[in-house]
Amino acid sequence: AARVATATPDDGGAATTARTVPDYHHDARPVLERRCVVCHGCYDAPCQLKLSSPEGIMRGAMRDTVDKTRGRFLETLDAADAADFIEKCRAAGLSAGVSGSLEAPDVPRLVALDADFLGFRSALCGAGDRQGGIDRDAVAAIRALMDAGLHAGEGPQQTDRIFVRDFLVDANVGAYNYETKKRQRMRFNVEADVPRAKRVADDFGDVVSYDVIVDAIRRMIQTGHVKLVETMAEEIAAAALRDRRVKRVRVRVEKLDIIEGAVGVEIEREQSLEPPKPRAPFRGLPKGEPVA
Repeated sequence: AARVATATPDDGGAATTARTVPDYHHDARPVLERRCVVCHGCYDAPCQLKLSSPEGIMRGAMRDTVDKTRGRFLETLDAADAADFIEKCRAAGLSAGVSGSLEAPDVPRLVALDADFLGFRSALCGAGDRQGGIDRDAVAAIRALMDAGLHAGEGPQQTDRIFVRDFLVDANVGAYNYETKKRQRMRFNVEADVPRAKRVADDFGDVVSYDVIVDAIRRMIQTGHVKLVETMAEEIAAAALRDRRVKRVRVRVEKLDIIEGAVGVEIEREQSLEPPKPRAPFRGLPKGEPVA
């Protein structure tokens, strides 16, 4: 906030009043010009922000970490926090982005939340040095991760299976009145059939992340009371199948406090044949031009 001081002849020029009023030109614009406008000064930027004007700023918002020594975004916050932020931005008519020491394994987890853009620094620099220059191969690798789940592949494919097994959480679930008054133990088991990598997988872009499934369970638990385990199972299956590479998913959801044993539901869902939602194509980096 701006501190606006007023001087009068009576005090020899000393400030007599001060007020705290946020001012774009006095407070925001200098910071933006020093740190942001160089990359976000026109609507040609992928994020579609124009930080050289108040109107351009109000096109969107990005949540970032302040202290980079405390870890990545998904270490200091979780996917549910990011999902909540994105939903609030959409409700306000804003584009939504997430940043904060993001690494390659974070990409599919945040893409699954349907963020409009992701912010990177170290992950796009040579050897992960945030003070270094942008590395073309690193940019291409991150972009490939962002697009990996959009395509199912062609023709018959051998499959492998990723899984989340015996994931235990406490949740607000149940249709009875007594079940609305306390949390109860739940167990989740999820299996997803995915295409077998064409080579020995040693690149994150070659695999489907089980973190996306774990995040989907945690987000659902944090949204509040759910009446039916069937609803839980369907939401988890839908989250897994958003990655077009997932051919089939099986979800078992169990309540552990109803009987001596477990009750619940198990469902199996397959990938839809409908085409994925289109995304703006990546223009890429001009060949032969140095990257600053």
